[in-house]
Amino acid sequence: MDGAQFDQVLLSTSDQEGARSRSVMCRFVRVQRAAAGPTPVVTIGAEGLVEPSGTLAGPSAELSLASERELATLTADEEVLAEYAVPLSALNASRLVLDFSGIGGAIGVIEGGGDAVFRVRQGGTLKLPDGIELAALGLGRAEMVGAIRSMPFDRPSDAATLLKVTGRGSSSRAALRDFVLRFQGA
Repeated sequence: MDGAQFDQVLLSTSDQEGARSRSVMCRFVRVQRAAAGPTPVVTIGAEGLVEPSGTLAGPSAELSLASERELATLTADEEVLAEYAVPLSALNASRLVLDFSGIGGAIGVIEGGGDAVFRVRQGGTLKLPDGIELAALGLGRAEMVGAIRSMPFDRPSDAATLLKVTGRGSSSRAALRDFVLRFQGA
């Protein structure tokens, strides 16, 4: 936690090992490389970061959640792709907006098939695609980039708010990757 002492999490000793993945809960990450040859790609993801911002006239805050993973539904029904317990009550604004962006679309489309819709929902039951819809991002049959801003909503007062990202293909499966949820004052 001091930013100076680190424990080893993963050691890669040759180029023949291929891609490796490791989940670790930490506050600081350091990558050391002692080799010649092409530089390896190291991807590090983080979730639920409160990032203070604002001016001298009035402090505000924002909270961002991001995922680089590709998440896909198993059926054409709406399914929960990701769930988070988020401290929205820590933000300084009484009303919030959500910016939701990502890359995705319908997959396994039958000829003449439809589109995909990805929703951000607040509350509801764990692992079920229910709760209050904050934003709905519609994407097409082919993979495409999309973004949407929600209508303003009241900041929850609970210590942690259940947030879900759901997906549904109109006649096929739906896939979403590289999405970002950014909550900020309205």
